[in-house]
Amino acid sequence: MAQSVTLNYLENDICDSISDTRELAEELTEKGYLRISYYDLKKKIAIIYLKKNKVNLETDILDTPDYFWENDKFQPNFHSVIFNIKSRKGL
Repeated sequence: MAQSVTLNYLENDICDSISDTRELAEELTEKGYLRISYYDLKKKIAIIYLKKNKVNLETDILDTPDYFWENDKFQPNFHSVIFNIKSRKGL
């Protein structure tokens, strides 16, 4: 359950970042340049990398929980649910 809460927080945080930067990508596509400074662009890129690292390196939410290592009869159920979530989200 704790993994679910953590994952939900991280998903919302990343979705907010995507919403914040979507207009920049659209502007770059349409006009070929950005109205923000190079410094501000580098800051936005750094924030996105930090969030990516938080998911991939600083948390263990992508791993199988210890509970399923100790109770391996439930492990196939866990992997089935994870597979369904990934296929539903297109991950």
